Amino acid sequence: GTEITFGADNDANLCLNCHQGSGSTPSVNNTLGDLENDNIGTNLRFINPHYSPAGATMFGSRAGGAYEYTGQTYIGRSPHLDVGITCLGCHDAHGLQAKEERCILCHAGITGITEIRSTTPDFDGDTDSNEGLAAEISTLEYILLTAIQAYAVNNTGAPIGYDPQEYPYFFGDVNQNGVYDVDEGAYESWTPRLIRAAYNYQWTQIDPGAYAHNGLYIIQVLFDSLADLG
Repeated sequence: GTEITFGADNDANLCLNCHQGSGSTPSVNNTLGDLENDNIGTNLRFINPHYSPAGATMFGSRAGGAYEYTGQTYIGRSPHLDVGITCLGCHDAHGLQAKEERCILCHAGITGITEIRSTTPDFDGDTDSNEGLAAEISTLEYILLTAIQAYAVNNTGAPIGYDPQEYPYFFGDVNQNGVYDVDEGAYESWTPRLIRAAYNYQWTQIDPGAYAHNGLYIIQVLFDSLADLG
């Protein structure tokens, strides 16, 4: 029910109509209801936030597109919006490619946009605090998928795999080879805790530019997903 906008008569508002995703914290909560966190729900299925929700990512907790855990505080609008940058400030309106030459105006000395970072903490724990925010997030994504797989085995007894090209993406990886084999179907042993983490993992996969759209918000979401899985 939240309404977000870049401001009246801003052409970039058109982008938000499609790039908002089809899920949110409230919609996930409504689906899960009052089910216990670690109980397998016979009618539960993966909740897919759909495709390229960059607009919702940019507005962070104002939109609540990624799953935000109860009791935690999340970043709102991307700092880019505070200096007047919208979708059309960074992307060509027709070709959609990033205008990397614009990034250099604020981020001098970079040779590629994935190198950009404006913060110093080593978020992913690999001791490299000079790598771009994109690399920090990529490692956290890998850790989260590993944690999802470990939780599934340890708490449901049913191994889970992920394939970005095969709907509905999460499958029952019976032989635990990490590959969606022809005799393996959609994952069915979902618990509310597992769904929340999988939803957030999928969110990061379908917004590959999240590091630029609102990187610190995405890091918060990944951190909390990991913490909830234990």
